[in-house]
Amino acid sequence: MNLTLIKLFGFFLGLFISLFIIEYFNITNKKIEKFETSSPAIIPDNINISNDITPRDVPYKKYKYMCISTYFNNKQINNSEGRWYECHANIKELSAMNEKDYFSFKTNINFKPNTMNDDGANGATINGIELAGPKSFFFANNISTNEINEFSMLMTTKIKNLKANDNIIFEMSGNTETILGEKNAPPTYITSIININFKLNNSKNYDIIITIGDVIYKGHIDNIDKNIIKNNDFLNIGLIYSPKQVIFLLNKQRFTYDTKESFPIKLGASPVIINKGGIIDMDLYNFIFYKVALPSSEYDNYYKFNNYHLSGLHTAIINNEKKDEEFKREREEFINQNTYNNIQEKINKPIVIPPISPIPIDDKKEKITPLKLSSPKEEVDSPLSFIVS
Repeated sequence: MNLTLIKLFGFFLGLFISLFIIEYFNITNKKIEKFETSSPAIIPDNINISNDITPRDVPYKKYKYMCISTYFNNKQINNSEGRWYECHANIKELSAMNEKDYFSFKTNINFKPNTMNDDGANGATINGIELAGPKSFFFANNISTNEINEFSMLMTTKIKNLKANDNIIFEMSGNTETILGEKNAPPTYITSIININFKLNNSKNYDIIITIGDVIYKGHIDNIDKNIIKNNDFLNIGLIYSPKQVIFLLNKQRFTYDTKESFPIKLGASPVIINKGGIIDMDLYNFIFYKVALPSSEYDNYYKFNNYHLSGLHTAIINNEKKDEEFKREREEFINQNTYNNIQEKINKPIVIPPISPIPIDDKKEKITPLKLSSPKEEVDSPLSFIVS
């Protein structure tokens, strides 16, 4: 046999074995993790689950898939290991940890007091730091097929600066889909991805662009004033995806698109990312992911959760060892303090953006390509910025 053919055969054999081992490892990992192999129970719209919720704990805890937070225990962030552990993981049993239990990082994370109340929860400064979580397919609704058809992502952060034209704050990778061509036509390869991009526009404000699968949702969240994004004490950011709607939350402002899907979205093996490339200068307070689309009637519980921890109310309760009646009186006084009221005012303040005409999602979809983030550049602010009502 020709020596070249033997080498070629050996190469392809080795490649086949390597791919088989990688796929076997991923499948074995899924079994070890004991993740769900089918869609989780849907939260019925006609059932109010608020009765089981206290503001001190993660809202809808039994529906939560993964959470990282500074609200409970800063020891969950381990700089020596470069891991931010899941908020309910038992850090005393590190040997039992698996990939589901942490985000990884390469540079030490420092803590900073929030700017609302010194007694409130600290923020984790991730300027220049990318957080890399578990493989994206672990976040799928169906682990057997890697398909995702609904989810909710909630995040609370203080953004100080966005350094590039494209600033991706959250991303899950999808597999590349192959669409077979008709007759002799070559196949088409479509990149699938899920991300949120704060894109700098010509006015030095931000357009928020959402990509899910091979569809770009844009046009309804344009020209958000930079001071709303960067000069707030904190921002609540949410993305709720279902077969019917794509909902983006910015504090209590809701922006809605009708879901448009051309093929089932399958997640890939790249990690879930927070602050892609580390190009957003931000303090992160918490990130929560659910494998369900939360009912709109339940969003308020997430805001109450943040109020409770950022206002310092949790500290007052933990440190208070007095009699019940005195404790109740002091708690009521604390809630009425300006700090707590200021938080309520901040979070309830509507976000005013210039009126725009609805822009339908174009049937001729833009080609999705993973963004190559540019090097961080200093942003030159315009002399004046106006909010048009």
